Amino acid sequence: MLVVSANAVDAQLNYGIQGAMITSLEETGSLGALDGQFGVGGRVGFNAPLFPIGVYGSGTYYFPDDAVLADLRYYTLSLGARLGIPLVIIQPYAVGGWQWRTSKVADFDSSTESGAFVGLGVALKKLFVEGSIEFNDEIPTIDTTPVVIKAGFTF
Repeated sequence: MLVVSANAVDAQLNYGIQGAMITSLEETGSLGALDGQFGVGGRVGFNAPLFPIGVYGSGTYYFPDDAVLADLRYYTLSLGARLGIPLVIIQPYAVGGWQWRTSKVADFDSSTESGAFVGLGVALKKLFVEGSIEFNDEIPTIDTTPVVIKAGFTF
């Protein structure tokens, strides 16, 4: 009976690439040097079979495009959980987790801090778009509530 009714299980481990834009919730743009900057990164995830939950890790490196910011380096590493609604075509989901952020100016000043993030996203087959709020209060040049919009593909 089990052999006859067995179905193939979808891939549980997936990899992806993503683009990101960091911005601020505040109208004054107090995010400082990183407001409106773009980044690229990757992610790897594990989805539980038959359940709409999973875990993932991701990293994003931002590329400042301003001459004033030429010596600024900013990157993030995240470990998160994803809870989705398993619909057929489009799948909305919520994410949350912990993130480590490093800000470095040239080879002189480096600051690393960590904090939580929460967000919402939507996936359409292999394409995803998500927005998250990062709770951040230790790097003085960074807004305490940056919003990051990410989009990418999973394989």
